[in-house]
Amino acid sequence: MILPSSYFPPIFQFALIARAKEYEVEHSEHFVKQSFRSRCEIYGANGKLSLVIPLNKWKNNCPIQDIQINYDENWQQIHWKSIESAYRASPYFEFYEEDLKPLVFLETTSLLNRNQILEQEIKDLMGIKTTSTPTLEYTSNETDYRTIIHPKNKELPLTVKFPKYIQVFEEKQGFIPNLSILDLLFNLGPESKTYLQTINNPF
Repeated sequence: MILPSSYFPPIFQFALIARAKEYEVEHSEHFVKQSFRSRCEIYGANGKLSLVIPLNKWKNNCPIQDIQINYDENWQQIHWKSIESAYRASPYFEFYEEDLKPLVFLETTSLLNRNQILEQEIKDLMGIKTTSTPTLEYTSNETDYRTIIHPKNKELPLTVKFPKYIQVFEEKQGFIPNLSILDLLFNLGPESKTYLQTINNPF
């Protein structure tokens, strides 16, 4: 199984990780714009909110290994304030705050390296022992999660059954499935790993 490199990956991606014995993370592709490689989606007061990592300019068909993060503006502070505003009232915000805040403020030049660190740290928090290895070359894959797991794939929440759980702003906007793994952690806490096991994989 090959999964994309993602910034605080969506819940479906972590469901795949939790169930696998091992998996590969794509390190050999060309960078995919407007994807979860450099963004995540959380539940803000006005609904779904995208947090996007600014990147240095790159040429078309740039290898993801060469994509670098831009720190000209204090985007990390903006991301954390957005996360805090979205989840301060959630049951487990204070439980995970000290672990997750340093990950937001982590400074690495490489987007790929940053995503790799974040993914492993969250796996450790959730007690997920699945091991990952980087791809050494780009290969085709029958079930291509690199394209399935994408913000523009509107069919994913319809195809996959995401059991409801209580979200902070659910009374205003309703239940929003498949947000960043942050949404699950702050709302379900230690039960998050069990929740991941309930998500079906129709692909």
